[in-house]
Amino acid sequence: MKPVLLFDIDGTLLDTLRLNMVTLLELVHELGFKNEDGQSILRYASHPGMQVMHEFGIENTEEAYTRWVQKVRAFPNQANPYPGVITMTKTLHERGYRLGIVSSKRRQQYEIEFKRLALIDTFEVAVLADDCDKQKPDPEPLIWCCELLGIDVKDAVYLGDSILDRLAAEA
Repeated sequence: MKPVLLFDIDGTLLDTLRLNMVTLLELVHELGFKNEDGQSILRYASHPGMQVMHEFGIENTEEAYTRWVQKVRAFPNQANPYPGVITMTKTLHERGYRLGIVSSKRRQQYEIEFKRLALIDTFEVAVLADDCDKQKPDPEPLIWCCELLGIDVKDAVYLGDSILDRLAAEA
């Protein structure tokens, strides 16, 4: 049996660092956090979007998060896959590997990006921020993805780019 491969999105499959951090910096400046700069904002790169809003102490987190998403969508350079990602994932899929997504991204943004890149049908299941009460580093999203696939967690490999991904996989 081939292992099931589960992937994170941001920083793993898609190069989203500049897109997310430039738009976040713009948003927090508008919200009055003028001390943030390009370097300091990087500490939020691997954090789920709503968590970032909470960490800044923003009162209306949903509204602020919605504004951030709007900025991301309007950004001139959209998220692009790292070189070879599309070929790799499609080849793995064609060879019978079962592929899944486990990400702190919200479903709407995932669907927009993966439909645009023609990757939406490559992955059998996607567990996103909307699907679980807890987010990485808690293992709940990974466990839920394995349950949806009908497999034991020991039969899956998780590929991510951050310490939160590693901690979730280890747990």
